[in-house]
Amino acid sequence: MSYVLIQHIKVSLDFGSGVVTVGDLVIRDQQVYFEYHTDFILKGYELSPFRLP
Repeated sequence: MSYVLIQHIKVSLDFGSGVVTVGDLVIRDQQVYFEYHTDFILKGYELSPFRLP
């Protein structure tokens, strides 16, 4: 079995009126980092494990 190493994942949500880019997950130096997309922050969305917008 072979695997493909993924180093970058774009994170998006579909709120029913279209897909919104949330941010990016990146693996660098064996660490995982997340960065919010600027437009997502400016729209004022907040993510919660208990309640989604």
